[in-house]
Amino acid sequence: IAHEYRNFLATILLAVDSCRASDVDESERGRYLDMIKISVDKANQVTEGLLTFARKNESRKQEGRLDKTIDDVLLILEKRITKGNVELVKEFEALGPVRFDEGQISQVIMNLLRNAHDALKEKNDGKRISIRLKNLRGHALIEIEDTGSGIPKRVRERLFEPFVTTKKAGEGTGLGLSVCH
Repeated sequence: IAHEYRNFLATILLAVDSCRASDVDESERGRYLDMIKISVDKANQVTEGLLTFARKNESRKQEGRLDKTIDDVLLILEKRITKGNVELVKEFEALGPVRFDEGQISQVIMNLLRNAHDALKEKNDGKRISIRLKNLRGHALIEIEDTGSGIPKRVRERLFEPFVTTKKAGEGTGLGLSVCH
């Protein structure tokens, strides 16, 4: 949980520092302020998710636009993802309104995109992350794919267990995919 909030705070601090830069024009400053607002909203959604989990309540599913939710997450992570010559490919099919819990889906997408980015760190070229939104027989399907080396078999067998990670000590908590699950 602390790891999740630390990521939100890092995004907010980066955006604040960028807003303070003397060479930032007004449109770019507005974009950074949007990043701050989205990060605060997502942090509130995570808090709501924690409260829902603690109370064992139903998630808050509402009709919304899944493409916009994905774009909001990408806005937060865009600089991190494209850093180091990573190509980001978006392929969104047109979908009507979808009933989903925006906070939970945002958290899942954020974790998967971070993992995809981390999987490309050791690669020199051909770094690509693809995110696809499809209509699969009346259901929304989100696919996230990277060109990394893949997950070792010993880890795949326990992938969604808490504290399972492929990262070095201090680089990850091993909670991302268990939260996604």
